[in-house]
Amino acid sequence: MRGVFVGFLLISVQLMSQTSMEDGFKYLDAQQFAKAEQFFTKILLDYPDNKTANICLARAKGLGGDANSALQILNKLNRSYPDDKETLLNLAEAYLWDKDPKLAIKNYQIILKEDPENFTANFGTANSLSSMFRYDEALAYIDKALNIDPNNEGAKTSRRFVLYGVADNQRKNTNYREAINTLDIVLEEYRNDEQALINKGICYLSMKDVKTAEWIFDFMYERDINKFEAALLLSHINLIKHKNNQALSFAEKAIDLADVTDETKYTRASIQKVNVLGASKKFIEAHEIINTLHDQYGDSNDLTLARGRMNVWDQEFSKGLKTYSTIKDTNYVLRMGLAEAYRAKKQNLKAKKEIEEALVLIPNQPDATGLLREIELEQSPKLEIETFTSSDIGNNNAKNLFAELTVPIKEKHRIMLMGGIRQTEQNKIEEAQQRSFMIGDHFQINHKFALKFSGGIINYSTETGANKNASILNSSINYQFTKNHGLGLTYSKDALKYSTDLIRSGILKHSIVGTYLFSKHNWPSLYLQYDLTNQTDDNQRSIFFGSLFYQFKTFPLVKLGFNYTNMSYEFSRPLLYFSPNQYEVVEAFIHFGNDFDKKAKLIYHFEFTFGKQRIETDPRINTSRISLDLGYRISDRYKLFGQYFYSTAANSTNKGFSFTQYKLKLTTIL
Repeated sequence: MRGVFVGFLLISVQLMSQTSMEDGFKYLDAQQFAKAEQFFTKILLDYPDNKTANICLARAKGLGGDANSALQILNKLNRSYPDDKETLLNLAEAYLWDKDPKLAIKNYQIILKEDPENFTANFGTANSLSSMFRYDEALAYIDKALNIDPNNEGAKTSRRFVLYGVADNQRKNTNYREAINTLDIVLEEYRNDEQALINKGICYLSMKDVKTAEWIFDFMYERDINKFEAALLLSHINLIKHKNNQALSFAEKAIDLADVTDETKYTRASIQKVNVLGASKKFIEAHEIINTLHDQYGDSNDLTLARGRMNVWDQEFSKGLKTYSTIKDTNYVLRMGLAEAYRAKKQNLKAKKEIEEALVLIPNQPDATGLLREIELEQSPKLEIETFTSSDIGNNNAKNLFAELTVPIKEKHRIMLMGGIRQTEQNKIEEAQQRSFMIGDHFQINHKFALKFSGGIINYSTETGANKNASILNSSINYQFTKNHGLGLTYSKDALKYSTDLIRSGILKHSIVGTYLFSKHNWPSLYLQYDLTNQTDDNQRSIFFGSLFYQFKTFPLVKLGFNYTNMSYEFSRPLLYFSPNQYEVVEAFIHFGNDFDKKAKLIYHFEFTFGKQRIETDPRINTSRISLDLGYRISDRYKLFGQYFYSTAANSTNKGFSFTQYKLKLTTIL
């Protein structure tokens, strides 16, 4: 705006004709403010009351960085020339130099009251309002200024930046479509404007329209429109899409585009590569890059944040929190990092507090509001209702209805209410019914240690046709003693319920089950389980199950592996239930699905198992299982699932046994 105001300076009639100020004007135009200050100071020694010289001296001081001295000169001049347009215009600009846009607007408004079509006052008001982030008001004044002088390049440039501000406010208020429309106005006037394209792509990302955002950044990258930013954003998008190889490729392209001497760009690109490596669980490589950057440029908040983030992603939660604690400057990224760490440690109240603090810094930020929503839903009551029917080759049919209500109490406790009805029939004649009700508590002590207990009553039909009640129990302890190793121990008391005869028999079972899981990225995983069950018919069952598997892919989850099962009963009672003295099966399986993905709309889970089984001394025979789950996330509160399950695993001494089940499940968050 300096050139605009210099153009409004008038040569004072008080100057002697032989005195020229042309050299001083040239110094101002050339931004040689120290020389201009010396020149006009000398002029004022001879002509101390000359208005033009005083204004020029004030401009030289203010544009040279001494806004306070400029204001003193111009306020004194304003007292000498009350409501003088030239003085008021320069005084208003001096207030902008002094970062006081409110007083600048006050002076501009004095002029506009008398002269509404004054270009400079309209232009200055627009810039003042823009500096106060009042972009909608600023746009009205800049448009008015351009109506007065349509070809003014300075005003055109200011209008473009005001439109950026309008779009940014619209985006922050989640009015994404309006923001895109505003940015399209910029793009109509400035074809392929990089700032407008970037902000438009970010709006589409906020709308979860990843495809359109990717198209925009691809367009920028291919046409060399801020290729560095385009590469970074394409890397980020590919991370969202779980395409880690492509994300890594774009991060490396961004590194190549950044000059190593440009610390800011090079660090940003390198940290994006760190994030990709972390998402791929390549933490050693990620930390090596962080250490190299530290050696090159020294410590910084960005590097500390990256180090803390890698610790959290590597399940070193306490180490991550300790790293974050060394950062003194509060910012949005730090708050979100702390929230992620606390959530991983099952400390949702602390996580929620950090997210709320992050939203104070950047209101309506989609990632923060989305994570806050997830936590709030997790802390809300949840109701699951499922119904399923089953049948086997032995003409055993069953219908089941089960419901579970989970109500969070404070942060660590979840009260559970469960009830179910199972109705069986055999050969379409004999019928039996079993009803159960349980109440329990799931106590999450911390992210490593959880306790679960439930107890209740089961009601069933006896062989004589009478109804009988029995108590049932279930208690478990799960302990993740390292990030790769976990143990579980469960005790349960329940009734046998597969067939009509079993329900009527009233046989209860007391089971103790121990489990062990080893899981590490890029390593084979191992799951072991041992089940020892004593029954009230004086029989005892033992089952050993082992599974060795490898995870080939994360999104969707793909696992291949082998299972081994060995089961034996102390006494064989084949007329009532499958109870061989010895049974074993060896299987191979493939599993894939995305049922763990909380953002997926269409949810699926498929598992196919095939192998060989042997009952006692019989020859080995083929066995297979198929499980197919399909679901749809209706909203973040409603999810509907259907399941088909088919198995030829032995459940009878008869050859050719098969079992089929169909299930429908509705999950709703209240």
